[in-house]
Amino acid sequence: MEGDGQAPLQLRIESDHDTYTFSFSEDGQTWSTIGGEQDARFLSTQSAGGFVGCLYGLYTVSLGDSDADIRADYHWFEYSGDDEIY
Repeated sequence: MEGDGQAPLQLRIESDHDTYTFSFSEDGQTWSTIGGEQDARFLSTQSAGGFVGCLYGLYTVSLGDSDADIRADYHWFEYSGDDEIY
């Protein structure tokens, strides 16, 4: 996923307890999936038998270009769900 870095970009992670789907949108209406469905069973505390250390977070990378003037501003993070933690 590349862009000029000037337009706002929304990221979304959806889960149905069996899979994760990652997507992005530039307008908040039209979403593009990144990487297809990902198997979530291996990230489950029930499957692993205990805490697996999975966390959601945001970060920015320069893709190895030490001269790149890369930055990201995060203005909003929202979690919505009714899942049990344990």
